[in-house]
Amino acid sequence: MSHQLSHASPVQQQVDTESGPVTNSLQAPGAATQLKAQEAANNSPQVSQLRSLQSAANSSSQVQQLSALQNSANISAPVQMKPGDGGSLVQRDADDVIGGAAVGAGFGGMVGGHLAGPLGVIPGAIIGGIGGAAIGAIFGSDPKAFLAEIEGKTTAERQAILNDQTQMDAIRDKFRGNDLVLIMNALTEGSQKWQNPTGNNFYDHFVTQGNDTPVGTDTTMNCWESVLYAAFLAGEIDGDYIRNFYQTALAGGVNANVLIWQQLGYQAGLPEYPDTTPKAGQFLFYIEDGEAHPGHIALSHGGDEAMSLWWKPNNVDSVQRIQVNDLAGPNTKVLIADPLW
Repeated sequence: MSHQLSHASPVQQQVDTESGPVTNSLQAPGAATQLKAQEAANNSPQVSQLRSLQSAANSSSQVQQLSALQNSANISAPVQMKPGDGGSLVQRDADDVIGGAAVGAGFGGMVGGHLAGPLGVIPGAIIGGIGGAAIGAIFGSDPKAFLAEIEGKTTAERQAILNDQTQMDAIRDKFRGNDLVLIMNALTEGSQKWQNPTGNNFYDHFVTQGNDTPVGTDTTMNCWESVLYAAFLAGEIDGDYIRNFYQTALAGGVNANVLIWQQLGYQAGLPEYPDTTPKAGQFLFYIEDGEAHPGHIALSHGGDEAMSLWWKPNNVDSVQRIQVNDLAGPNTKVLIADPLW
């Protein structure tokens, strides 16, 4: 277990990778999709559901939006999704009928990606991409329900949301704090590529180039950067925080890895799993016996569940859902710490 920085010279920091090729470069957020509607019966279940939603949305502006969507998309029709420009839709099979995803697409393209009013703020692609059937699930402010829906979707569906600024802003409007960090972390499942700094995309984007914008879904980063990135997407930290994080570690005059883990909250005397049950949002430090600092960090999603960026245990180098004990062993302890934010 070797998630660390290594020094070559004061000018050029080298990459310390543990296993496997990581060649993906930074990419801009993805593309939109278009609808191709075909004629169908006007008494479809989707029309009935739409009419119910119309009745629930009491403001005249929402009624007008729904009517415009009916006229432009032929709501009763089966559709086939295909890639286009902008990335707000998820791809569906050809035999899917127009329902949640199509309604989400219509709102995303026509009224800014969300429906606001008595139903609350409901992002268009969440109505479609997350909702599943027909109009889709309408969430209140229950983060657990939202997280459960995210877990059940594909990587492509999650990435469609990550790549759409309007939808991301709507999620940020709905949730706050630790709940939002967990949601952002869950949305990255299946994305990113594991590679240690300082030669990866994450370090180059935030530190070398000084950017303060999100990165692409194939961006190379390591375990602690994945946790920091979820907090960045949630607005708990910013680019200056990330730059200061590394500047402090690299200018400390001692082993930079020790300072990295100290800044993440590692210290002696932390509670140990399974004697203590982790709460959702807490940090999980994996440390081998005799080591001066941990070798890996994962983000607890409560109890035995966590999210981790590393190639273990499933031999994939993207963000993955794990059981806490998947990375533990007879000589590896799992320590628990509160998040930095």
